[in-house]
Amino acid sequence: MATFKLYLTIEVEQVGNGLALQTPVPMQVTYRQGRWQAMCDSLAIMTGPVQRLEDAILAAGQEIAREMQAAVIDRPVIAGRITPDDVAAHFG
Repeated sequence: MATFKLYLTIEVEQVGNGLALQTPVPMQVTYRQGRWQAMCDSLAIMTGPVQRLEDAILAAGQEIAREMQAAVIDRPVIAGRITPDDVAAHFG
């Protein structure tokens, strides 16, 4: 069987601190010896070899989403909001 790589970008939603962000994440899927395996270099994620392309993409996407959401949860929460009145009071 031929070995080849498919490069793609998925969008992962990160929710936290009152915001929801769509973050593009590059990943690659490799076909080798009749099996698919997905990986993401930026987050050091690699799935095990699976039979179907869809399973590899879904497994990697779920793991990437978990890792990225954990990063959002680890960020500090801003206790208040800055309003135009606050800016005017400090810099006006």
